[in-house]
Amino acid sequence: MNCYGNTRCINGECQVMNAITPLVDFRETFEKDFNPTNWLQLELYRHEINRILWTTTNRQAITRPIDLRPMRAIKWTYNLENISKTCNASIYLLISTDGTLTWSILHRFDIPIKNITTLNTSIELFVELKILNTKYHVGQFRWFQPLSSKCNNFTWGLSKIISIKSINIDFITDYFYAISSARSNWESIDGALFAQPDQCNNNIPALIFHETSFSVITVPILIQQFHVLVLQFNTKCDQNVNMKTLQCRNLTTIIEYRTDLSLKWTKLINMEDLACRTSLINGGYFNMHTIKLPFETYSRYDG
Repeated sequence: MNCYGNTRCINGECQVMNAITPLVDFRETFEKDFNPTNWLQLELYRHEINRILWTTTNRQAITRPIDLRPMRAIKWTYNLENISKTCNASIYLLISTDGTLTWSILHRFDIPIKNITTLNTSIELFVELKILNTKYHVGQFRWFQPLSSKCNNFTWGLSKIISIKSINIDFITDYFYAISSARSNWESIDGALFAQPDQCNNNIPALIFHETSFSVITVPILIQQFHVLVLQFNTKCDQNVNMKTLQCRNLTTIIEYRTDLSLKWTKLINMEDLACRTSLINGGYFNMHTIKLPFETYSRYDG
């Protein structure tokens, strides 16, 4: 009897075992190497900052069983190095819903890449999970490259793998008191730290952007007609600087939205427009603003 990676077969029956309970919230950011609870098999690799690269011609990663019911799509990034014009190969994302007995192709990525001439590059991709033939709603993902004699020097790796859940929440409220909010409210967080004390606002926990370039993305949200975005932020937080002159036009942060799983984002507002309407509190510019969301962001249902 095949229990499809979800259970173990005991006396002819499939019984759930704690050791192989399917993963519900699958994501891998490679901050501290691979998370061993996420992976069943890995080939030899080297770990770098927030990514891995394969070190041999065997290039493969297989996840542990994942609960597919809340998943709408999966997003990941390929890191490619030493791409040559003579290299002709394909990297596959496969899925198995029968305990790795068989695999189906979810995505095929071909080398060389059109319109890209650099030797090293990173490419973000995603694929929607359409109706799958899975009896127990459990699947495993496999990133894999077949051997190619023309691509001996070429190598690739992975970074920022995120399972995108189905839209199932009506709103997000986050006061950044706990790290756990990162998993429930946010799809990805790059260049920012959660639950850090904000020295501009009486040490209340905040989401602190500590890099010159950063990006945070929420999970999908159901947006209705009267929903708004309310955010509180601080700018120019330095109590040792003369704050009488408001310098707000150097903020380049943008809030964007998208209404589907495409890579196209639409600008909602420039943060510099908000930063210039401030009140001075505790040495920093404390702001709370309410932004009306445009009509095209409203969730629609097919009836």
